[in-house]
Amino acid sequence: MPESTPANPPESAPHTPEQVAAAATELRVVAGRLLRQLRAARADSELTMSQAVVVGRLAEGPSSVADLARAERVRPQSMRATLAVLEELGLITRTPHPTDQRSVLISLTESGHRLRRATEDAKQSWLTRTMSERLTPGELDRLTKAVDLLRRLVEP
Repeated sequence: MPESTPANPPESAPHTPEQVAAAATELRVVAGRLLRQLRAARADSELTMSQAVVVGRLAEGPSSVADLARAERVRPQSMRATLAVLEELGLITRTPHPTDQRSVLISLTESGHRLRRATEDAKQSWLTRTMSERLTPGELDRLTKAVDLLRRLVEP
């Protein structure tokens, strides 16, 4: 039977609140670094982060300016400025709202969808390559199991 070490405690070992807090801190720091690495690997590097986030939201479907502003916790005026740049780049289009004549719906153009797909492909490629290069097969197995645990942390 393998010997238990502090980095590899047995499954049933109790954890103090301090140990859980330390693990939470480390997870937050590592997750932040991973997110920064993924952002750096994106294909839409000519976009600001806020522009890229809006493109990502619009990839899920059309939205109003007000809904986008609310989702990003910015003023509608700030969202309009972000959308103006995306429109100038040919990444979004505006169409009349089907039920609210005072509003418009913002959608990605085909160019916007292509950029979004290229961005996702770049992130996926970087992460897949990095995992393959830096982790052993056993570590990949452990990471796969850890992803299931992380999913449980973020799902309702």
